[in-house]
Amino acid sequence: MDRARWLTPRKMDAVNLAETVVQGVLYLLLAFPRQADCSTAPRVLQPQRASFQEGSLAFLTCKVQEGEIQDYNVLWFQTKPGLPPANVLKHGMDGSVYRIHGFTERFQAIRRPENNSHLLQIQGVQTDDSAIYWCMVESGNFSNVACGDGTRLSVFGGQGVLKPSVILLTSDQDPSAPVLYILCVVSHFYPGVLEVTWNINGNATTSEATVAPVLDGDASYSLSSLLELPNHIWRNSPSIACEVRHDSSCSVISKTLQECSELQEGS
Repeated sequence: MDRARWLTPRKMDAVNLAETVVQGVLYLLLAFPRQADCSTAPRVLQPQRASFQEGSLAFLTCKVQEGEIQDYNVLWFQTKPGLPPANVLKHGMDGSVYRIHGFTERFQAIRRPENNSHLLQIQGVQTDDSAIYWCMVESGNFSNVACGDGTRLSVFGGQGVLKPSVILLTSDQDPSAPVLYILCVVSHFYPGVLEVTWNINGNATTSEATVAPVLDGDASYSLSSLLELPNHIWRNSPSIACEVRHDSSCSVISKTLQECSELQEGS
């Protein structure tokens, strides 16, 4: 395993400029995923999620296909709700590493040629480290750039973690309307890494629009997800549910439209 070493101060100005450019590239990739092609060779694979107990050694993997990991500079970025992507570190082809914007030596870069992958290790992982971490590789001068889909890191067992509250809302709608809407409101959770899935009769659907979490005045997060359903599906579906997964509080919460209707009828 190749452990990274520090860059010399003379190289920092050049790396700062390079990192600024890379941050801009990542911003475009995240903000305009349909316009930006992130699938050029090599292909970069990241697990969808990872969970670790506070204080433990966390590790995030980045596997490269159709190329050799030692032939690429590897960059890691962190995204949190409401904040721009933050550069974590760059691990150069020559083994050098540069950590950026306050990321300390808790964040370690390890190259693993034996399985063509890269690890971002976080020592003594903290609740506030919960975020989405993106791996990007480039072969020099930002040619042949590729990135993974990001890994949701959730840290559990620490202080300050808040379990989300979930409610479903339906407005007074014309039952004969061609399209009907359900709103899933998720509030008072921390940290801000959370997943929302809509299930119709037990099957996941993608007919929703989910707003990214926003930071509330009490330092917790909230978000909403709007499901749009054709009338015939609404009428013929015995189970319509919003499922919320928040790994930091070790909770999976499911609210069904039927539960919402029963509460409204009983009130």
